[in-house]
Amino acid sequence: MTHQVMQFLQWSCVCCLSRFVVSVVKASRAARLCYKRKNSSEAFEFLLLKMRASRHSSAEINASGRERNCMKRIVASVVLPVILLSACADTTGSPATLVAAQAAPADAVTADPARYSVLFENDLARLIRVKYPRGAKSVMHSHPAGCAIFYKDSRFKMTAPTGESQTLENRAGDVSCSDAYSHLPENVGAGDTELVLLHLKNRTAFNHLQTGRSLVVPSQPRIPDPIDVDPSHYSVVFENDVVRLTRIKVPGGVNTPMHAHSAYCIVEIRDMETGVKAGDASCGDAMAHASQNAAKTVNEAITIEFKNRDKFKP
Repeated sequence: MTHQVMQFLQWSCVCCLSRFVVSVVKASRAARLCYKRKNSSEAFEFLLLKMRASRHSSAEINASGRERNCMKRIVASVVLPVILLSACADTTGSPATLVAAQAAPADAVTADPARYSVLFENDLARLIRVKYPRGAKSVMHSHPAGCAIFYKDSRFKMTAPTGESQTLENRAGDVSCSDAYSHLPENVGAGDTELVLLHLKNRTAFNHLQTGRSLVVPSQPRIPDPIDVDPSHYSVVFENDVVRLTRIKVPGGVNTPMHAHSAYCIVEIRDMETGVKAGDASCGDAMAHASQNAAKTVNEAITIEFKNRDKFKP
């Protein structure tokens, strides 16, 4: 509906602009006509008025009246279209203004609690479990800036508030981060799907900036960052001024050296014979550890570290 209104207003603005151009041409002609009359016929008439004293008053009034009529024609031709054109530009110049005038969709958890549930939360973020059975369709809702962590394959049809739609496919292990948005998702994949969302509170822009700098954990200043000490198994996928998302990928039987994490959340990507399940999630305070993957299969997970923070919940 918003898209149709925008098209109508833009068409109206084009018409208004066309009429404005025509009006300017007409006004120009009227001005030239007034000027010619004032400098020729009205000048001649003025001389006649001087010669005809008895009819001087009424003829002078008529001449002035004709001059005022010229001015009225110019005002009607130019000023009114300018006012209309200004209003037109005000209305259609900023589509965001029209969208903002509408009620913003509710956040995902409020709008569709059957499919979106909060796992963990602190003052900066929420970790949300998303579950869509095959064929399930949500309602229009919004998300703040944040990230999506996929631990199952998915295929969604996403419909925007404008009515436009697109189909997005993701594989288990995919991670994406984005600015705030609104949409209506529908699971059009072959089966049920799940994922975990990171919502950054009161934030509309994610502002991805991969600095390459090491993180120093306040409570463990001498313990190295895993990105520095074990780059073959730890790699940064997304980062901004608040969080860093790191992929952990450790083959079976491999040890990782001592390293430190700031306050964190972790989402497992794969099932393992140790009992770890894809989608398992937890959050905790800063820690330092060396670990061993005792399983035969690869341990893959995504960690979300809160920069310069020891406590998950302050």
